[in-house]
Amino acid sequence: MLGGFTRMTIATVVLLLEASNDLSIVVPIMIGAIVSHCVAAMLNTHAYDELLIMKKGVPYLDAEIVHEMDTSNLAAADLCKSMPTPEKARLGVNASANAVKAALDIEGVQVFPVLSGEVCEGLVSRDCLASALAASLEDSPDAVTKSVPEERAQRWSVQTSGSTLSVASEESSTRRSSTRARFWTGHSEQSDMMSIQPNAPSSSSRPARSPRGMPGRAVAKLLASKRQRELEAGRTIMVDRIMDLSPFLVLESIPLTRFHPMFTSAGTQTAVVISHDGRFRGVLTREHLIKAMDHREQHSLPHVQDAIPVIRHDASRVTATQERTHSLPAYLIWSITLLIALLVGVVNNAMLFIDLYAVSWKFSTVQNLMNRHGLAVGVLGLMGIGMMFAFGAACLVSFIAPICAGSGIPEAKSYLNGNYVRDMFQPPNFLVRTLGVVLSTAVGFPIGREGPMVCIGGIIGIGVVHILAKKHVRTELEIGTLQGSRPSLQLFIEEERLAHAKRIGCVIGGASGIAAAFGAPIGAILYMIEEVTVTAWPLELTVRVFAAVVVTVMTSRLLLNVVGSDVHRLLLYEKEFQGLKNWSWIDFPFFVLLSLLGAVGSAFMTRAFVQVWSLRKRKHAEWSRWQPYAKIGEALAYAALCCMIFAAVPAFMPCLELPARGDAPHGPGPLGHAAEPHHRRLSEDGNLEFVRYTCPEGSYSEAATLLLSGPEGAIKYLYSRNSADALDLGSILLALFAYWPLAIGMPGLPVPMGSFVPSLMIGALLGRATGQLIQGIGGIATPGIYAMVGSAAFLGGFTHMTLAIVVLLSEASQDLSLIPPVMLAVCIARTVSKAINHEAYDEQLIMAKNIPFMEPKCLREMEEKTARQLCMKIPDKARLSAISTVELVQEALKQDGIVFFPVLDAEGQCVGLVTRSRLREVMAARARHQDAAMGLAARARMRAKTVKIAAANAVKTAVVSGESRESVEEAPARDDFRIDPRLFRGHAGDDEVEELVPIEKFMDPAPYTLLDDMTASRFYPLFTKVGARAACVLDRRGEFLGILTRAHLIGTAREAHFQRHHGGEEAHASCDGLGARCNEAIGVESVEVDLTPGEAADRRRLRLAGVEDP
Repeated sequence: MLGGFTRMTIATVVLLLEASNDLSIVVPIMIGAIVSHCVAAMLNTHAYDELLIMKKGVPYLDAEIVHEMDTSNLAAADLCKSMPTPEKARLGVNASANAVKAALDIEGVQVFPVLSGEVCEGLVSRDCLASALAASLEDSPDAVTKSVPEERAQRWSVQTSGSTLSVASEESSTRRSSTRARFWTGHSEQSDMMSIQPNAPSSSSRPARSPRGMPGRAVAKLLASKRQRELEAGRTIMVDRIMDLSPFLVLESIPLTRFHPMFTSAGTQTAVVISHDGRFRGVLTREHLIKAMDHREQHSLPHVQDAIPVIRHDASRVTATQERTHSLPAYLIWSITLLIALLVGVVNNAMLFIDLYAVSWKFSTVQNLMNRHGLAVGVLGLMGIGMMFAFGAACLVSFIAPICAGSGIPEAKSYLNGNYVRDMFQPPNFLVRTLGVVLSTAVGFPIGREGPMVCIGGIIGIGVVHILAKKHVRTELEIGTLQGSRPSLQLFIEEERLAHAKRIGCVIGGASGIAAAFGAPIGAILYMIEEVTVTAWPLELTVRVFAAVVVTVMTSRLLLNVVGSDVHRLLLYEKEFQGLKNWSWIDFPFFVLLSLLGAVGSAFMTRAFVQVWSLRKRKHAEWSRWQPYAKIGEALAYAALCCMIFAAVPAFMPCLELPARGDAPHGPGPLGHAAEPHHRRLSEDGNLEFVRYTCPEGSYSEAATLLLSGPEGAIKYLYSRNSADALDLGSILLALFAYWPLAIGMPGLPVPMGSFVPSLMIGALLGRATGQLIQGIGGIATPGIYAMVGSAAFLGGFTHMTLAIVVLLSEASQDLSLIPPVMLAVCIARTVSKAINHEAYDEQLIMAKNIPFMEPKCLREMEEKTARQLCMKIPDKARLSAISTVELVQEALKQDGIVFFPVLDAEGQCVGLVTRSRLREVMAARARHQDAAMGLAARARMRAKTVKIAAANAVKTAVVSGESRESVEEAPARDDFRIDPRLFRGHAGDDEVEELVPIEKFMDPAPYTLLDDMTASRFYPLFTKVGARAACVLDRRGEFLGILTRAHLIGTAREAHFQRHHGGEEAHASCDGLGARCNEAIGVESVEVDLTPGEAADRRRLRLAGVEDP
């Protein structure tokens, strides 16, 4: 009911769970919330509050564009025509008071453009303008005379010494009057300044004498009104001193679907619409968009209604295969969402059971060896089996997909941040990550599955979107003769939308993977929001992710039922302890102490992880001639070390008698029993299996239970609050000192791994040990609660996450009473760890790997820098015209470090941007066309290394397709360039035929634009919230100055970071040693290049940004 009425999802579930204090019903509540939401959405388009907003006329701008307006034909110029700026609302730099009053009298105009000819110099708001006008009137002699009684009238004298009128009085308001008076001037023909000061009485300040029959006060008011009208006729307000000098610029050809996020996500209030040559066309405000998108008006605005038809079929224009908007159908969106969730659930369960059988076979074999030949042979057997599994995982990573080494979280964060990561989500990576993480956990490495599961879910999500949505965004670009050609904007919009849809699919898949791994659907959503999601979380994404995690969890439980597993084993604590408050306020000092220990320990582990990773990378570079075999050998050696330590350490601890349980005794089992499915999942129930190891019948080895049950099973054991599960302090400390160093040594190995679960394990060992030490104090909570608090503190300090950790642990423990101590631990640990290490481990790894990532906030060092200072200056050889010669294009492609090429007209105005990739494709098409015409098929095949060839009609046409070059995760809407044979022909009669390339056919004709003096603090959200990859920097006359890209912003921010934390010289040294493989893309295109150390500042920024600069 609540979900259908309010359309809320997460808030509804959390509120009901906290009210019921029963987390076991989280899945039924989520099912009810999502079903009611969907049914109510079909019956009522809007929720109750939204309907009230519409009925009351409260201004509200929807985050989503109305479906019929989501078209490339509805441009900013159409909105300006439907809601033009009145002529009286257009002010000059120095406007007369009468003109200002006339402008203020216009209703509905809140922002006034300040023009100099046809160029907009800035914007001034109604409030600012009214304040300036009021100040000018208040500080005039006549205004004062008519606003105070005769006996209190000030005496003024006027002195002229310039064109600026300043006002001073005898009262304490001298500074206020002078400040206000700076906004207005007297007659323009005056050469002296006019200053009004309280001197001797003058004729202008004395009250007029009363004629017969007329009171003196009325005469004074009449004369003052007359003199004020005379002064206002020549008074001028200097508007340029109160206006916004750097408003956002929007080209008149840019479609609504592109600039709409500027107002919804980036918080832009107003924007100036200009032509390509810089002439003023109008002003767009949030009110304009609200009115244009208002459902009640049904788009009655004439120019908006005329622009809504999607495609105008014109022979001189680019045509599309079908008429449609850029939005995907609703049925397709939900089909993609549910299919992703189902596939992730199935894959996760398949991985669990493969892991189960692999580990069961390993431990049963080792147990048999121990029983027959003793401990030494058993340990050797364990080492041999572990090395075999490690060999498989290392070979998969080293030979098929090297990018699959590690967790993949830094690369996923970069991709969801809006950057291109080469080979991250290729289909072979799915096989490598799934099998690799199963083999790695079967080895017994101190790792988790959460990072690889995010990437596995991302691969599934991107693949499903690519297969199902690709046909709905496919366009066909007809390139005919050079005459009458116009660019295709629809193609670029379609590409951007497909890339956005794939990123959304990646988020849905990642959240489903976390939900399947931890059995915590709400925590999975928060994990994606905090850890690896895009900077601006789309509103529609919450409902889709919510539905996906529910389907994934239900699929996992259904499959567990089908294979005979108990679905009630989805708890960390046994059911009778759910909801019991086993802590008191006396525990809080010890919680604080434990949180501090966890913060320091996690900060140390973060630094140790980064140092180990860097050391391995240096050694791998030194052993480059032996790669990848040296990496594989290192993985085998480390697997043998882990197996030997985990198997040998329990031999030094005594065997313990099995504790008796009245409800469900935990029978001691051989090693193989530790591999049951609930030990491979963090969220299984508390029916713990003690590991017998080499102990006699009726006893068990506590150290073996902690080290050989896998981290998930050991964490359940440590979290147990049953008094019968008391652990020996020596075993806990021994396991801690054995597990922690081995976990630190994992980064850099060529196997898939996650660091989330090891952090939980180390924190639980630390917390359990603390709880065991203080058990002598009366009223202290059980050690299991301290283990939970220790995990939260360690994980909070390591990841710097907050909500996700609290919800994940609460859902896993099924105990809401632990939320206060867990929140306290996370808050303290995150604060202390952030003071020690400014960045969390994943962020430090992003810097170390030189992965492009744009911070959500602009650094202080960049806030005052202008677009002119940050933009990249484009050399003349890289500046193209709408129709360029082949030689000019080839010369432009030779310019290193440029990905975006400006297209300029004859007057030097920028009319569009074209990327290096598109130029290469067109030049490749030209070469293939020539080869096909000459019949040189062999040469055509040689040139098809990066572009798939589809040559049809050998003489007349050639088809350009980037299918083989582009990776599946960034494959754009397929643009098939049908090349007319006359396209590259020169002019008839020329001695030397000059081939022409119609760049206007495939350029982006509506790029984002920025004024050169706009500061980074203002335009930074354009790149973080809106997702812009490049923007043209213009001066006020529309002259092109340069291009500002995400690459340069990321590089500048990273350089400032190194300067702040490492110093200038070390920053440059670090930059030069980063290697120089970088990636940059516009939309969905990519280029590859190798940069050498020690280049100029622009190159250094690109290298620091991790962005490709060909």
